[in-house]
Amino acid sequence: MDDTLKVLTVGFFALLTFHASLERRAARASDSQVNEAFNGMGEVHSRVQSRGMFGMLANDIWSIDINSSHQSSDRLPFYLHPRGGWKGSIRHLRLHFTDFTLAGLPIDRMDADIPFVKYDLGHALYKDRLFLRGAGEGSAVVKIGESSLQAFIQR
Repeated sequence: MDDTLKVLTVGFFALLTFHASLERRAARASDSQVNEAFNGMGEVHSRVQSRGMFGMLANDIWSIDINSSHQSSDRLPFYLHPRGGWKGSIRHLRLHFTDFTLAGLPIDRMDADIPFVKYDLGHALYKDRLFLRGAGEGSAVVKIGESSLQAFIQR
């Protein structure tokens, strides 16, 4: 009985360690993908929260928060690629971008919350890429300055 308890305890802590490493890997992959979309400029920081103690092991993520500043790009870092296959879920994909330029338009701040995201698990595990396969309707708020608004209207 004594050895069984030791084996269960070691197994439990091994699962917790593996779970934590998956969270760190997901955050690094998110940072990398956003940096790639923004040509490696500026600062990016991602935070991943799994749903429950073993959410990462069950491919069930509560939220991914991506904070970025001083970036410039012609496109946003994520696209929707509808397709079947093995999928994981993200309850909230939140984007918080400050002082960035999107398609030549300076934007002071953008906050978006994309709910009920489904992602391709194969790409996430083997290629460290977040390929979105489905998403619900979310909200976005964009704040631009007066000079940015004038530049947008003149286009």
